[in-house]
Amino acid sequence: MPTQQYVFQSRSKAPDGSLGPLGSRREIQATLAIYNTSPDHAGGETLYGPGFDLLFVPGEDPVRQILVQFNDEDIAWKAMIKIARDLKWRIADPESERTYDP
Repeated sequence: MPTQQYVFQSRSKAPDGSLGPLGSRREIQATLAIYNTSPDHAGGETLYGPGFDLLFVPGEDPVRQILVQFNDEDIAWKAMIKIARDLKWRIADPESERTYDP
C-alpha cells in the first residue's frame, strides 16, 4: 500500500501571491516539539511525530510548506488534524488537489 502524503501550508498568502510562510525552521521545530514531533539530530530535515514524518524542503527558511508522510494512519490523522487546527495551518492533498482548513 502506498504511503499517504499531505502537505502543511499557511492559510495566508505572501504579498506576491505565493504561499505565506509557516515560520522559520527554528520556530516550527520549537512549536512542534509540544506535539511530540522533532528531528532525530540537530539540523535534521525530517521531524518524526506520532504516526508521521514531516519533511522540510532542503534549505528553505522561512518554511512555506511541509510534506507529511504517514507511517501509522490511525495515529497520524488525529495528530495531523490537531496540529493544523491549533496552528491554523492548511492541509493540502497533492493527489486530489483539495485543501482543508480544520
